[in-house]
Amino acid sequence: MMVRSFEFQSTIDTSKIKVDLQQIRAALEMYLVDNGSYPDNLDQLVPVYIPYIPTSPYKNYEYNYEPYNGLTMTYTITADLPDGTTYQVSSP
Repeated sequence: MMVRSFEFQSTIDTSKIKVDLQQIRAALEMYLVDNGSYPDNLDQLVPVYIPYIPTSPYKNYEYNYEPYNGLTMTYTITADLPDGTTYQVSSP
């Protein structure tokens, strides 16, 4: 029974991570519209674009945000998933 419990928790954690990254992505896009560039760090989104920056339920750490505000304004947000893979969201 422990294996099923772990698998269920892993599924919940994976789903939350994916939702979190999509919420951060939406906040980043609203920030871009208002400011003409992406923020240097995620804390600049709080509280106007997102109430708080969520942390990963798996390992309880902050998500990795890498902005690139050079000639092409882009970003990448990554998170480790319980199954050992990485989930990534990038600018559109």
